Amino acid sequence: MMLLAARNLHFIAFQQIIGLFLFANTSSYAIYAVLSRTGISTSRTTVGKLLQRLTQSSRENVHSVAHSRAFLLIYDNINRMRRAWDPELGQKDTVLSGTAATFVEIEDCNVEKALDRAVNRTVYGYGRTPYGKYTASGRTICLPYP
Repeated sequence: MMLLAARNLHFIAFQQIIGLFLFANTSSYAIYAVLSRTGISTSRTTVGKLLQRLTQSSRENVHSVAHSRAFLLIYDNINRMRRAWDPELGQKDTVLSGTAATFVEIEDCNVEKALDRAVNRTVYGYGRTPYGKYTASGRTICLPYP
């Protein structure tokens, strides 16, 4: 397997995807060690470095788009319970909390009309407006430029 990793960039991407999958499922360090030694995954520290690089590139993309375009920012709290290995030794269950966000770029939308109260009353009260459309939930309004 290591011979494939040395010659093929797609195999390296596969190893990184497996490492991200292990991270997303909060796998133990022992699983990282076994899978990285067999060549199936990258190590835990390499996954951490990859996550830092992905965060930095996403941050740069969001900053460049946010200055020039209209956007929505959808965020939600994530809570995950981490169970104690052995509660008799004084360990307790802990809750891991975080925030996840999705940056949505709005295309062909007139922001001034989208934030207009009269247009919002029309949309929420009667459905469609002559200016454009809205989603099925009725919460996101997208009004095309005239």
